[in-house]
Amino acid sequence: MQIVSKWFIPIFLLSLLLVSACGKEQGNPDTNQKTAIKVMYWDEASYFNSFGDLFAMKYPHIEVEVVSTWELQKSEYANSEQALEEFIEREQPDVLMLDSRQFEQLAPSGKLLELEPLIQRDQYIVDSIFPNLVELLKEKGEGRLYGLAPVFQGSVLYYNADLFTRYGVEFPHDGMTWQEVIDTARRFPVEGDEKTRIYGFGDQYPLSWESLILTMNSTYGLQLQNEQTGKLTINTPAWRNIYQLALKGWASSTIYNEGDFRSLGDGSMEDYYRRQLFLMGRIAMVVGDQSLLSRLDAARQNVRDIDVFEVGMVAGPVDPAAPEYTRDISLRGIYSIRADSPRVDAAWEWIKFINGEDYARIRSRTINNGLLSRMDYSKEFLGHSLEKFYKLRPKLGDGIIMYDAPPGVANELFKLSEREMMLVLDKKKTLDEALQTMESEGQAALEQAQREQARAAEEENDKK
Repeated sequence: MQIVSKWFIPIFLLSLLLVSACGKEQGNPDTNQKTAIKVMYWDEASYFNSFGDLFAMKYPHIEVEVVSTWELQKSEYANSEQALEEFIEREQPDVLMLDSRQFEQLAPSGKLLELEPLIQRDQYIVDSIFPNLVELLKEKGEGRLYGLAPVFQGSVLYYNADLFTRYGVEFPHDGMTWQEVIDTARRFPVEGDEKTRIYGFGDQYPLSWESLILTMNSTYGLQLQNEQTGKLTINTPAWRNIYQLALKGWASSTIYNEGDFRSLGDGSMEDYYRRQLFLMGRIAMVVGDQSLLSRLDAARQNVRDIDVFEVGMVAGPVDPAAPEYTRDISLRGIYSIRADSPRVDAAWEWIKFINGEDYARIRSRTINNGLLSRMDYSKEFLGHSLEKFYKLRPKLGDGIIMYDAPPGVANELFKLSEREMMLVLDKKKTLDEALQTMESEGQAALEQAQREQARAAEEENDKK
């Protein structure tokens, strides 16, 4: 690990920071003393690209040592609560970067510092931060705020308004369920060749069976495995509902899937965009995050004779059991202060900066890396309102469908899923029979992988 001491920053960013340096976000005067803090982040290069240079320019008296989280990203440590706590104990970071699952683990444990007293002390403005997101973080802290997230990943249902008008299909609306999305997609024609036909629903690229199931499940947040018992939970009414809806759409030929994809093209930039059929005006609806707007703009600049269409966005799809919420939200960077940090003031200055108005103003020029929690700087992008991304209340999930499973097991289960569902489509099995096979064979594969993993661990220990 190296101390961050040199930086480069474009002149226009420097000007913005210097103009705002005397503004509302100045904190405790005592923090102007020379000090150093340790910050958890992916790696040093990513830190510089994200905000290291900006922070160093505005706070030259605070040196930052980047504590790489690479060890925690390794497959053998993935999702391990013990590994996280051992990492924090060993490295002693002042600022912790946590994902949603890690935050849920630490927030009620007494290992994070409550931020509300610091917010009140410095009169730090939080009113313009996405209120539902702040409430969610407080909920995970049992009513107390232990972290802030400057950006989040969210999704909406995009639609091609011109296609809906052309075929007389009613426009999508906020809060659509997957049943409604699939039924709407089936109202579009399926005739035509691979170069001209349209699709009712799709994605950036042709959907595999696995990606379709994962896209739909992001709304419901189901797991393939019971966290307490370790047993697979595929053969359940909730999973059956997802598979039934997916089969309905797949069988109708209205979903742009791998079977429709024929050519890799010539590899040019124009071909890269032409293969994304929603951008080309040939898919009626897709679920996507904010980066789709950037790709749409780039396609219109790089593709000759592109079909320019009106883009609509609605909030959803939603779980009918909780229509006011969205689980399709990701918080990969919740920043907290270690409860026993000896450098609280400096760590707080760092958290204030990356969650502050100055940084949000600069970050508002691009949305590829996430939506800003500071809503005043995230109202529109390239003429498109971003309001729908903030409409539903976020329901924090960890995005994990299996817990502590050996590497590769989840992929094997999805291969098994595709095999069985194709048999259902060919009318060689019923859905119930397929789900039963998936659960029994999947459980056997999981247990075999666990035995092999345990045996490998024993052999490794014997060598020591």
